Amino acid sequence: MTVTIEFFCSKNLGTLWEDLGKAMEGEDEIEIGQVDCGTNKEICNKVDIHSYPTFKLFYNGEEAAKYKGTNFSTQDNFLSTY
Repeated sequence: MTVTIEFFCSKNLGTLWEDLGKAMEGEDEIEIGQVDCGTNKEICNKVDIHSYPTFKLFYNGEEAAKYKGTNFSTQDNFLSTY
């Protein structure tokens, strides 16, 4: 199973993440999630998050890729790679 998670801290990316989740609905092998590092610091520390927003892709429980920043054209490439 592949899981893509957005880590943020009081930043709003508009509907981007919700739109991605809707687009992936029905995919058995892909899950989309978010973690607010302002209220879940222990989780963010555990997966080494130091800047926001950060997107991480996990495959079978292991980190497979990481993307930092708000350049969404690059992010689209990041997500489509996996």
